Amino acid sequence: MTFNTKKRLIYMVGTILTLASLISYFYIPSIKPLKNKKPLINSQCLLSDTSNYVTSLKELNGKLIFFFSQYNCLPCVTQQLTIIKQTEPYLNPDKLVIVTDFKHSKDLKIFNENYNLSFNTYITNERLLQKEEVFPAIPFFLIFDQNLHTNELFLCHDTSGEKTITFLEKFKDNYE
Repeated sequence: MTFNTKKRLIYMVGTILTLASLISYFYIPSIKPLKNKKPLINSQCLLSDTSNYVTSLKELNGKLIFFFSQYNCLPCVTQQLTIIKQTEPYLNPDKLVIVTDFKHSKDLKIFNENYNLSFNTYITNERLLQKEEVFPAIPFFLIFDQNLHTNELFLCHDTSGEKTITFLEKFKDNYE
């Protein structure tokens, strides 16, 4: 093989790998109706608010839960929170809850002061679902029923935010 042939081969392999990664990125469904697999909610998961009041996750059935990790990409979380803030006048504050994995309630207090949301916010150090490995490290919305089965799951990886707006409109129409 000549040098130019090796160079072309390396370029082609790099191009194929890049295309493969882009295809897998763009074909991950944002809204996943969980018809066959309905992950169970972790019934042992406890949440606490800024005043350290502790509640069980299972008490939030029927509500829309927005979960993000302190390790998620900050612009991604900020974008989703901005969209939530924009739709706040149209959503019932009792129907949406924000949960994060901050380690201390003081971090949750700072978060609440920065974003000034009227929704209830909680922290947890436990998994929300029994098998959480199904989620990538991005923020997500979920809704579960009284049997602790996840009804709907929305993964927030849309950079434009349009799918999040569509999802929140669907939630408002179907659950309010």
